[in-house]
Amino acid sequence: MAAEARVLGDLSLDVGLPSGRSRPRLRSVRPPAPRPAPSPAAVELGAMPAHGLGALAAAFTVRMRAIDGTTFHLATAAAARDALAESGAIALDVDEWDALTIAAEADRVWPADLVQALRARGVTGRMTIDALLDGITYDEAVRDAPRGFTVARVLARIGARIEEVTFG
Repeated sequence: MAAEARVLGDLSLDVGLPSGRSRPRLRSVRPPAPRPAPSPAAVELGAMPAHGLGALAAAFTVRMRAIDGTTFHLATAAAARDALAESGAIALDVDEWDALTIAAEADRVWPADLVQALRARGVTGRMTIDALLDGITYDEAVRDAPRGFTVARVLARIGARIEEVTFG
């Protein structure tokens, strides 16, 4: 018992802060800036079916941001795409958007794949469905994939978000 008391007595010295040392400084962590609420146009666009956006009556441009911060656009009008490309922005056309949609529905494209495809595409290139489908054919993707993803579901799958929708 005396040995146990000695051991317990020695352990009690180690509890708490050693003398002569101060507590470590607490470093403040800045919370992430809150994202602004999406505009009504962004909410409405997110609820639309992802296929066939080019068939809508009004031309529009959507500015989106990938998970790595890359900004890219979907422009349904050729003039808007050309203006964006001239300014150095990545502007997808509706065929490229449909390719992203099919790849997302077929579980073939994820956030890292989108970032890689945007970097490979650059300002003047094009995204192709074959590169996005990663080893399966277009017919296999269309046959096996569930159809009917909304724009919001495609964006969630590829790790992107809508920042702004403009019309005209």
